[in-house]
Amino acid sequence: MFHSVVQLLQKQNVPYQIIEHAAAGRSEEVSKIRGTLLCEGAKAMVLKGIDSNKTDVFFLAILPADKNIDLGKVKKHFSLKKITFASPEKAQELTQCEIGAIPPFSFHEQLKLLVDEGIKKNARVAFNAGSLTQSVILNTPDYLKVVTDQATFFDFAKQPLTT
Repeated sequence: MFHSVVQLLQKQNVPYQIIEHAAAGRSEEVSKIRGTLLCEGAKAMVLKGIDSNKTDVFFLAILPADKNIDLGKVKKHFSLKKITFASPEKAQELTQCEIGAIPPFSFHEQLKLLVDEGIKKNARVAFNAGSLTQSVILNTPDYLKVVTDQATFFDFAKQPLTT
């Protein structure tokens, strides 16, 4: 998957930076390792919805790493009967990545790309590129250039609960 991401960025003539690092389990940890702000991280989540025809539909939701997803907003936006997180097995099947390493691009025709509007607020986007030990950082306008033709943009992130 890492090579697919790099090829996509090269094909689009998008400048990017690759960072090799130790595997980290949480967005907060990996943002420190990368030297980026938590909000610059692009968190990727695979969702499973059921539409009005009772057909399974799958989404790759991209949102700032300092936010949580509001599944109700996704359900409402697409008029779904139900929305949940896809099983780890289905997420891996559709992305060819383990959880935590999913890049913010869809390479599978059944996986619709959703990008939260909050991504646009940061100067850069940082993400694991198909590997827990390889990250890519690129300027947000360049990320948007790559995904604009395939993504649906709307607000579906919410502030995380604080304890």
